[in-house]
Amino acid sequence: MTKALHSELAKRIVIKDSTGNTMLQNMGASTLIYYTRKNKNGNTLNPDKPFHADIIIYDIYNNVATVKAVTNKYKFIDYIHLGKFGDEWKIVNVLWEYLK
Repeated sequence: MTKALHSELAKRIVIKDSTGNTMLQNMGASTLIYYTRKNKNGNTLNPDKPFHADIIIYDIYNNVATVKAVTNKYKFIDYIHLGKFGDEWKIVNVLWEYLK
C-alpha cells in the first residue's frame, strides 16, 4: 500500500451526518496505510469468498489516469486518479462508496 500511494493522497467518501446533512469524510495516505496494516487477516464481511477486484481503466493520458475498482470481499467501489511520477504510477485521489 505504501508504494502505491502518493504521500499527499486524498481519499474521500460522501456521507450524511447525524442531522442528515451531506458532507465529505477525508482520509490521507498515512491513515489508509495504518488501516491496511491493521487489517492483516482480511475483511470478515465475506469470509467464504476469495478476494476479487474488477478493474476498469477509463483513460490514460501522458502522466494521468482514471480507474474504477470494485471489490467483492471488501464491498467498496473506488474511482481512482493516478499520476505518473518518474517511472512509477501513484494513487493521488480516490472517491469511494460502499456497495449495497
